Amino acid sequence: MNSIKVEDIKIGDTISGDSFVLDNLFFLPKNTSLTDTYKNILMKWNIENIKIDDMASLSKNSSQPENINNKNELDQNNNKNENEIDQNNVKNVENKKDIVRDPEVEFLDKYKNWIYITMSFFTSIIKSRAIEKDKVASFIIEVKNCMEKEKKRFLKVIGHELTGIPYVYRKTLETMTLATLVSKNMNHNVYSSNNVMFATLFHDIGMVTVPMSIINKTEPLTEEEATILKNHTVQGFKYLQAVGYSPLIASGALQHHERLDGKGYPNQLKIDKITELAKIIAVVDTYCASISQKPFKPIPIHAKAAIQELLKGSGTQYDQEIVAHFIKNISFYPIGSMVILSDERIASVSDTSGIPMRPIVIINETNEELDLSKNQSIFIKGVYVKKTN
Repeated sequence: MNSIKVEDIKIGDTISGDSFVLDNLFFLPKNTSLTDTYKNILMKWNIENIKIDDMASLSKNSSQPENINNKNELDQNNNKNENEIDQNNVKNVENKKDIVRDPEVEFLDKYKNWIYITMSFFTSIIKSRAIEKDKVASFIIEVKNCMEKEKKRFLKVIGHELTGIPYVYRKTLETMTLATLVSKNMNHNVYSSNNVMFATLFHDIGMVTVPMSIINKTEPLTEEEATILKNHTVQGFKYLQAVGYSPLIASGALQHHERLDGKGYPNQLKIDKITELAKIIAVVDTYCASISQKPFKPIPIHAKAAIQELLKGSGTQYDQEIVAHFIKNISFYPIGSMVILSDERIASVSDTSGIPMRPIVIINETNEELDLSKNQSIFIKGVYVKKTN
């Protein structure tokens, strides 16, 4: 990493590569023209240096127009486990003839139906050691096509509980969504992108065989319980091999808890032994787990804090390039969350802008849309929490 002193920055200089100030969570995407506003904010936060990728450089006094809105870069176990979903419970929401066709309701119905389909896939693999791969492939394509059109709605549902749906299945759809966005940002071809989706869809299938007494435990796990929990990666790998999925796709289940520094599990693999698929899943799985409510963690952390943890582990636990691609698609402030702006106005986040700390917001009082990536005089001061009596 190169390091440039903030005091040496000249107004009009342009960052030609994505830049991170990890300790302070400040992120500058490439082609950002450094105005006096940016420099003042950096100095106000007592940031002395900007760390830049080795490939990046600082273009002095660029005459290029400012471009800071980068949207385009954009059974071995139990007889009957409570976490398993019986085939009879798989519902087809699309067969319902709803009178009200509100777009948000329609999307949520579709999203829930995808979760029920995912449940059926898991049940088929675990109970019958079989899977109709053509159906899985069609499912992948359907979800992917919908994501192309409704990315905002996908992002909006992430981290929210869905009544009656177990956490592992909800998180499966969340991680698949985010992994697909990362894959697109990394310019993967169709084959590689589809492999990411297959791998992410089944990465946590081994969790279904973990006893609910362990999953729902609020106290620290015993050594034996922790071993059973960690074994879900090996179990998932075995299930996917048994139904004929490739070792590459199965690596998502086996390796998504491995870490670059060799301190992960189950095999303490290091950077060059972990597949790119598993590295992608490791990032999105960690994020989704962090922002979700679980029995042992009743109060989930905010998305901003989750991203902060990923940034801190970038390069040691998580692949730095993948983390960078991930945060381009995720705002520090999730869609639908309420924030306080620097001018004290309350706003709701309506979309991402390509810059995690500067999303697109809607001002509550006026319903005005404001793209903070284009308005440098206003920034997010904090998260707005409604006071309750």
